[in-house]
Amino acid sequence: MTQEEADRKKNRARLQELASIGIAAMGIKSVMDDWKDVHGTHEDYKDQRHAQERRREKKSEKERSRSRHGDRRHSDTDLRLR
Repeated sequence: MTQEEADRKKNRARLQELASIGIAAMGIKSVMDDWKDVHGTHEDYKDQRHAQERRREKKSEKERSRSRHGDRRHSDTDLRLR
């Protein structure tokens, strides 16, 4: 094998190694992008759950308030009917 052939073979091996590294880097970037997307989706889900819980608490408090003071809307309606 001549020096020129050895250099070509060495360069080809280097290029193949660099290509492998590039492909691996692209795969890692893709995984990181997917991870960020999943994390964002999870944060949105948590925000929705908190909002739902706040609405549920407001509704529950409103119902407790009505039961303590009586539902005046119905009693007013009853008076108008008489």
